[in-house]
Amino acid sequence: MSVFPDKNPEILRVLQARLQKISSPQRPSQAVECAALTRIFPEGIPRGGIVEWLGDTGNGVTTLSFWMAQQLCQDQGIMVIVDRQQQIYPPALTPLGIDLNRTIWLRPGSRQDEIWALIQCLRCPSITVVWSYLEQLNAREYRCLQLAAESNGVVGIFSRPTRIQGQPTWASTRLSVIPQLSGELQRFVIKTHHCCQGLRSNAVTIERDALTGKLRECHETFPVRLATRLASSPVSRRAARA
Repeated sequence: MSVFPDKNPEILRVLQARLQKISSPQRPSQAVECAALTRIFPEGIPRGGIVEWLGDTGNGVTTLSFWMAQQLCQDQGIMVIVDRQQQIYPPALTPLGIDLNRTIWLRPGSRQDEIWALIQCLRCPSITVVWSYLEQLNAREYRCLQLAAESNGVVGIFSRPTRIQGQPTWASTRLSVIPQLSGELQRFVIKTHHCCQGLRSNAVTIERDALTGKLRECHETFPVRLATRLASSPVSRRAARA
């Protein structure tokens, strides 16, 4: 006698769907305006997780990470900036489309207070995005940040130095920024090291309009300039005749 006499396929499908919903609750995603980044986020930027942006100072990583934060706050969202190093100049964020009237600034006095503030902000359902620059994180701290972000659908956007690339991460997405010389345009290569969504591209090249702040995909290839052929010197000619 079978333990499960009724093996109705429809019942099994319903149960599987319910289990999937319980194990991984679906949260709304925010669509991105830049078509190139839809290759990384085909379903939009997921809520309730952490996105890491890796890059060195001055290579555009701060600008791009704040651009993502602005995308998430388009529908009157609230952003919290935890800036213990006091490196962010508020008026510089206005050209990126960030509403300073809906931005909360925290400047903790110690690293312990910084981690505590991040966890509390990521747990708050009234907050949309929490941004911070973080250098060192141990596994326990990072796990606490991840669980806090998942609890109420808040997105943590962390700008981090390139040197931590080989370290383990609890982020749902890890990206790195590589600047490219392109004359007057701001051009970047965004490489994906880890992504929770179905990844379609490992790297995309984008340009940023310095006037409007909008991003667009770049298909242009850089020309390779070869050195001009040098005329043979008298010494080389004598050596050839010898």
